[in-house]
Amino acid sequence: MKKYRASGRVPLVGLIAMLLGTIIASLVVGGLAFAVSHLIYLIVFFSLIMGFIGGGILAWAVRRGKVRSPILAGLFGLIMGLGIIGTVHFLDYYITDRNDYREVVYGKSAQNVSQEQVDKDMNDFLMEQTGSTGFIGDLKFNASRGMTITPTSPSGGSNMDLDEKGTVIYWSIELLAVALICAGLGFAAARQPFNEEADEWYPVPRYVGRADWKSRKDFYKLLKSGDVNGAFKMVNNAPNNGNRVDVVAQYTPSVPQSDVIVTIKETRVNRRRRQTSATKMRGVLSTQEFNDLVRMVSGTQTAQSSVVQFSGAGGSLE
Repeated sequence: MKKYRASGRVPLVGLIAMLLGTIIASLVVGGLAFAVSHLIYLIVFFSLIMGFIGGGILAWAVRRGKVRSPILAGLFGLIMGLGIIGTVHFLDYYITDRNDYREVVYGKSAQNVSQEQVDKDMNDFLMEQTGSTGFIGDLKFNASRGMTITPTSPSGGSNMDLDEKGTVIYWSIELLAVALICAGLGFAAARQPFNEEADEWYPVPRYVGRADWKSRKDFYKLLKSGDVNGAFKMVNNAPNNGNRVDVVAQYTPSVPQSDVIVTIKETRVNRRRRQTSATKMRGVLSTQEFNDLVRMVSGTQTAQSSVVQFSGAGGSLE
């Protein structure tokens, strides 16, 4: 059965929202990371924070702008990651390194030297050392000096000194981590079900029923072979606090004849009674198809109320 696919549409307002979100996140998140890094810098934790904050901003822009192109949203996420890390390094050059150069080279007379003269002398130095000037030259020079990673755990440990190659590798990994997190969150946001007829995102899923955990393989086989009727005969409303296969649906009340999104989720319960869910399938059903299927669900009272709630759709299940 055909699965749900994002339409790939990108309204102009959505494109503008992603562009503004990328610029704002790059400057704000990068600026905050630069400021905090002068107090403390946790090598893994910082990358995760930058990625999730930036990705959260992008996901918000995708939702507000009604962007339905996961690929384009992911591309903006990659650009955002580059912008965040680039802002951190640029501020390090523009604020820290230029001031350090002034203090080291001119010493007590630093206050009497103009910034233009400092920049000129610094560029001459960077050109001699790296073959480049300005931000790029400073980036190359910092890489050539290497870096030291200091353990922050209570148990302590020895410092890790990185040479030029190790520093470049570390910077690359940091950039890749931030960019992939931003891209992943943007991609996931644009991939969420969108009702093209109603021109809005589908609301949160509503519970329909569940299939027996031990029979889940047969349930999946029926769905994948196209026997939706046979599959839904295995769905019921019996209470179950253990492992199960949940069936949920999303519909838009403002457009009652639009498609219904049906999602199949596996819910597992560990020994500590904590639940984790993972989506196994997602597809589309028409109003009539879905209402017919819901009537098959055992538990008459719940099934009848579901038929009233889910009156809208056209399509098939993945």
